[in-house]
Amino acid sequence: MTTTHITVTFGIAFLSTVVATPIAKRIGLRLGLVDNPDHYRKIHQNAIPLGGGIAVFLGFLLGLLITIGLHSPTHQFPPTTANLALILITGGTIAMLMGLVDDLRNIKARWKIVFQLLAGTIAYYGGFRIDAISSPFGNSIELGYASFLATLVWFLVCMNAINLADGLDGLSAGIGLIVSLTLLGVNISAGNSVGILLTASLSGALLGFLIFNFNPASIFLGDSGSMFIGFLIAAISLLTKNKAETATALLIPLMALGLPIYDMTIAIIRRWSSRSPISVADRRHIHHSLLSLGFSHRETVVVLYGISITLCLASVIMVLTRSQYSALIFALLVLATIIGTRMLKLVNVSDVRDRLRQDHDEHKWRKTATVAVEAAIQKSRIATSAKELEECLSPAFDSLELDEVQVQLAGQLSFKFLRASTPNSSNASHPGEIEDEWKLQLPLRHRDQVVGRIVALKRGPIRAFKNPELMIDRIRFAIQQRHASFDLTSIDSEN
Repeated sequence: MTTTHITVTFGIAFLSTVVATPIAKRIGLRLGLVDNPDHYRKIHQNAIPLGGGIAVFLGFLLGLLITIGLHSPTHQFPPTTANLALILITGGTIAMLMGLVDDLRNIKARWKIVFQLLAGTIAYYGGFRIDAISSPFGNSIELGYASFLATLVWFLVCMNAINLADGLDGLSAGIGLIVSLTLLGVNISAGNSVGILLTASLSGALLGFLIFNFNPASIFLGDSGSMFIGFLIAAISLLTKNKAETATALLIPLMALGLPIYDMTIAIIRRWSSRSPISVADRRHIHHSLLSLGFSHRETVVVLYGISITLCLASVIMVLTRSQYSALIFALLVLATIIGTRMLKLVNVSDVRDRLRQDHDEHKWRKTATVAVEAAIQKSRIATSAKELEECLSPAFDSLELDEVQVQLAGQLSFKFLRASTPNSSNASHPGEIEDEWKLQLPLRHRDQVVGRIVALKRGPIRAFKNPELMIDRIRFAIQQRHASFDLTSIDSEN
């Protein structure tokens, strides 16, 4: 493609988006497709229409199709251009519509992932795939059958990274524009006409939208826009001529999207360490931290633009040099990331350490408790009285860290286990002092009839990861199996 072709494509997409955005704004207001402030994460003051992603989608589409139509008689593009464009349009439409539905109805996270995977699958079978992975230092690994999984993960990362970056006016669209322009430059240097066409059209559409989206924004991208942009960036970065190029080309968008990918990763770690649902939003993203330090809305966006530009330049240098400079740049980026994380307090290191320790303790506890429960079950199979049954099961209850267990049969107490290290709750003068309490009741059945129950009690503070419910149910089932041949109530008479 010549400079004229690039300019025409960029211009058509730009003007189309400029015209489409006000229309999308009016439609959003009329349909109630707006983002209302919550005075917590969403810092805008008034309801802002969503649906800007539709304008970007239309601008990109018109820039792409009109350029192909104008130049198809002169054979400016390879014969496969139309097929590749159709695949991108199909997958991008799925991503955009899924985001639009989410903007309207706030669909569940699992359904988002399903449609993201569907869009990624279409792209994979259309030829947009990761066949090999390489480092900036020259080593490359062929993925083979893992290519499909790696490709889907790549699409998920790009789409969700751009989506999470959509927290300030112009931030997501601006980062998308920076990445798109970087990919445009890379495709121009590689002489990839299809890649040039796609990135020129995407860049024009994003710049046209930023006129309305930069602070103070009059319209937002919405999930429809962020999902569409993320899908296109993921796909365009895989549009190379051979496997070696694909392995190398991934580094550029990966680092170019380093800011939203890093923010997404830190958010996942932060929520995991605090045992919060991954999909629950918070106010501890990078842009929130910068705002809390006193940066204005525009200053925060400009700072983040600067970081994205720096990462884009660093990625290009690392790909082009493949020398000792790559290692130095990588080391400096890691150091800057560590310093930035600590300064902005994006994640509490002690929370991560506590979660790792708790998970280790849980694994150790479950392993020990499982052995004790299985041993108790084996011994209970020869028990002939409630006393023997209590002796068999008590070590298992103690291993499960239960404070009290009652086994009741035929409406009467058959036996009661009290943990030696825990005082009887009946002796507590101030029951309100108990911080928490976990209680489980499971029925004992014989011949389809309930003949008793197991009541287990565990006092606080309760650590949720040590929930013994499944193991207690295993003991209950073993008791029923052992005494299935005769009436369970007969145990009481032998006590």
